[in-house]
Amino acid sequence: MDEHSIEKETALVVGYSGISAAVVAYYKAARARGNTAQQSIREARIRAKWNSLNGSIVGDELVLEDEPSWEGHVRLRITPDESPYDDDSFIDTWDDEIITVDGTEMNNEQYRAWLWDRIERDGVWGVIGEYWDGAKWQHADSYWSFIGDDWKNSGYDIDIMDATMDKLEELQEVFKLVNKNAPRHFPQIFDRSRTNVQNDIV
Repeated sequence: MDEHSIEKETALVVGYSGISAAVVAYYKAARARGNTAQQSIREARIRAKWNSLNGSIVGDELVLEDEPSWEGHVRLRITPDESPYDDDSFIDTWDDEIITVDGTEMNNEQYRAWLWDRIERDGVWGVIGEYWDGAKWQHADSYWSFIGDDWKNSGYDIDIMDATMDKLEELQEVFKLVNKNAPRHFPQIFDRSRTNVQNDIV
C-alpha cells in the first residue's frame, strides 16, 4: 500500500471510527507494514494507551537499540531465552522452494545456514510483560524464541502490551474494592491513565 493510499484511507478511518490524532501516527505505521485496517486500529490504540501509562521497554542494549529506557507503570522486559533453539525441522517441510530474505534468494540449505548464523550473531530472546503493583514488578504475559529483534512489530509485542495493561487494570479494580485510599497509595497511576484513554484513544 503506497503512502498516498494510506493517507486517504487514514482520513476515512479517522472520520468513521473517531480515533484521535494521538493514534493516527501508529495507525499509519501499522498499515505501511502491511497490517489490515482492523489490525492497525487495534495496534494503534494499544500503543497509545501504553504510552499514556509511561510504558517502557528495558533489556539488552543490543536488542533494544534506540528504544526508550525510562520505566513507567508497565514495561516489556527483553531477556535472553535460556531454552536452546535446536529445531530447524520446519525448513524440511518447504519442499525445496526458493526463499527470499532481504532481497537474496536462498534454497533450503542456504536458508538453514543463514538462520544458524543469525542465531549465533543476534541471539534468541524472550519478551516479558510486567506491571508495577506499587512495590515490585509483576509478571503478566510472555513469549519466547525471538531471534534478535524479530519481536518488534511481530504482533506478539502488541498482544503482550495489551495483556499487561489488562492486569494493571485488574489491580486497579481490586484496590477500589478493598481500599478507598488506593489513589493516595498509587499516586495518579490509574486515574491519569483512565483519563488519557478516554480522551486520546477511544
